[in-house]
Amino acid sequence: MSYSIENMDKAGIATSIITPPTGFAERTDPSGRVAMVRRTNEYGAQVVRDHPGRYLQLVYMPLPDVDAALKEIAYGFDSLKVVGVGFATSYGGKYVSDPDFAPVWDELNRRNAIAYFHPLAPACCSSLFADLPDEASLVEIPYDTGRAVMTLLLRGVFAKYRNIKWVFSHSGGAVPMFAGRWKNLLAHEDLSKIAPNGLDTEFARLYYETANASSPPTMAALLKFAPLSQVLFGSDHPYVTDEVNMSDLLRSNLPAREMNAILFENAQRLVPQLKA
Repeated sequence: MSYSIENMDKAGIATSIITPPTGFAERTDPSGRVAMVRRTNEYGAQVVRDHPGRYLQLVYMPLPDVDAALKEIAYGFDSLKVVGVGFATSYGGKYVSDPDFAPVWDELNRRNAIAYFHPLAPACCSSLFADLPDEASLVEIPYDTGRAVMTLLLRGVFAKYRNIKWVFSHSGGAVPMFAGRWKNLLAHEDLSKIAPNGLDTEFARLYYETANASSPPTMAALLKFAPLSQVLFGSDHPYVTDEVNMSDLLRSNLPAREMNAILFENAQRLVPQLKA
């Protein structure tokens, strides 16, 4: 973890919340997935213990195995003392909004937990650029957050599980850009069961972290769309260095009040352990 700590120090980051990179477990043979996820979570806990004050941890999920996921949630919170749960946006052909995953949301709602989502190029669209697989990730990853948010919204997951703190990476991906379009297209639909106070209120309840999406144009759009209180600094480490993410954010020339909120105040309110 020396590379990680060096990056954090160069960018002036005191504490990071770690979660395994999305994709590796989802592409693991199902027969070995549960054991791999457990080993990964235990390694994360060891990193936290080895570097007091520098890291907190999100527990990772062996979905689509719901029973195993529930066991991992209990193990993560009760034994590893994690601060939340990390998800991909989809698992094989199932998005996180799939009704089969309802027991997971029931448990996280009971625990008033943080649920953090990192997008994954979905099974439906991962071959759009057959000769350039990296390009599929470049295009699909930011859009996949939009798919996840809208399916969770339209299936009533956000409305049902009000105690969960929902966090989406890359400044919400496509969400800030297209939220107005979705609102207009749904204007004549009865949304009272899924958005009783309107779509704007539902979007404003979500959290958006800025990993690899903190350049001035992106931040301008995000801060016009989301309340300042819902924006969190993120790094996308190791794909992009902490310094690059911090440099992008600084180029936005935000007032000190807004910078402090994004860099640490909002996170401390969401994750009280950070204050320690």
